[in-house]
Parts: sequence; C-alpha cells; structure tokens
Amino acid sequence: MKQETKLSQIREHIRAWNEVRQTESALHLITSGYALEVSRGELQHWMSSNKEAPPTQIHLYLAKNAEGLLFYLVDATTDSSGDDSRYQLGRNLLEKRFHRFVTAGRRFPERGIPNLKVPESQMLESAFQWFLYAEYWFLKKQHEEGGPVQVFRIPIDDFTAIFEEATVSTAFLMFCLEDIEQEVEGTTVTFKDEISVFLCSRKTPEEGRITDRDFVRIYTNVGVPTPPFPPATNQFGLLGS
Repeated sequence: MKQETKLSQIREHIRAWNEVRQTESALHLITSGYALEVSRGELQHWMSSNKEAPPTQIHLYLAKNAEGLLFYLVDATTDSSGDDSRYQLGRNLLEKRFHRFVTAGRRFPERGIPNLKVPESQMLESAFQWFLYAEYWFLKKQHEEGGPVQVFRIPIDDFTAIFEEATVSTAFLMFCLEDIEQEVEGTTVTFKDEISVFLCSRKTPEEGRITDRDFVRIYTNVGVPTPPFPPATNQFGLLGS
C-alpha cells in the first residue's frame, strides 16, 4: 500500500475515534484492554529519524477501525512539521493495539530503576482508580466541552530513562486517573481525576530463571491529554485532513 493511501487510512481511523468518543461505545473501546507496548528499537527509530531536531515528545493518538481500538505513536517533530513525507510507517509512525495482559519480566533490584519519579504505590493507586472509575470519568467527559481524550503528549525523556537499564527490552503504556497540572498560556491549570498514561518496564528474563514469578516495575505517569489541555497551533498533524 502506498504511503499516501496508508496515511489517509490512519487519519480515517483517528477520525472514527473522534466520531464515537462521546458515545457509549467509546467507553467499551477504551476499557477493552490494559496496555500497549513500545520496544527499545522503536525508541531508537524516533531518535534517529530526526537527528537535526531531536523530538522532545511522542504523540499518542487514539483511533478506531472495524476490529476495535487502535493507537498511533509518532514523534512530535515529524507530526508538527506539516510535511506528510516525513512520516515513516513502521519507523517513526507506529500502529499499536491493546494487550489484554501484561507479561512482565524479572523483578528489579530493591533500588528500583534509576531516576524513579514517583512511588510505586502512588502509580498502582492511580491505575486502580482507572480500573474502578473509568466509567465515572467517561460520563463526566461526555458532558464537558471537548469531550474525552483524542491524543496524549508524552515526554520522550521518560522513554529514554526507562530504557537506561540495559536489561529492559520493552515498555508498556497503561491508563490511569490523576490530577494533572500544566501551564496553559502562562497560567497553571489543574484538571482533577483526568485520564493519563504511565510507563511500566519489562526486563529480559535471566537465562535459566524463566520459571520465576514475573513482576512489573512501575515507572512514571507521563501523558498529558488533549482534550482537556489545548494543543498548540498545527501541533497534531494526524488530526488534519
């Protein structure tokens, strides 16, 4: 399939989510899985495809096709360039699907991952809040201007940091509910009980120890959702025609 045709199809999938995201089917879709997976190699593709202007963020789009919920991830440098030829399908523009389960790797040492940003207990609580109150969040967003989320902005430094551990091969993005504070036009704005995403990591199993019980180490919550936070002008290229 030609790139122009595939990009058109991707935008159609993103528009399809936009068309249903304030309907009851959107709640079913957004709670139909638990995580999406990003590999170390995919992070390297994002970094290497924009060497002159390394990206500072990754954009995570929600989308929908006949089979269910999809996600598209692309670096912000490419996505805000206004140049469709810069999208490289399978390299800096990735299609992902929900995992029903997260298969973890070996437990990290008690010291945890370097630069751990938030206590594990806090992130587990945020994830459990999503598990309990996703419907509450959705019903609230249905009646707010802007509606439920279309796209998240994720700092690429958080991906970089989680892969500093040499044995980490995979990161998982999972939903949570958080109070999110951001600067908007010079004013600090806080949205309470808002959807976000956080990163988990998976270690490569040690040889001869694959029968041990698996664990996930929680890392950090990273996602800023739009809506409710407004985008910058021409920031999200895949929302365009």
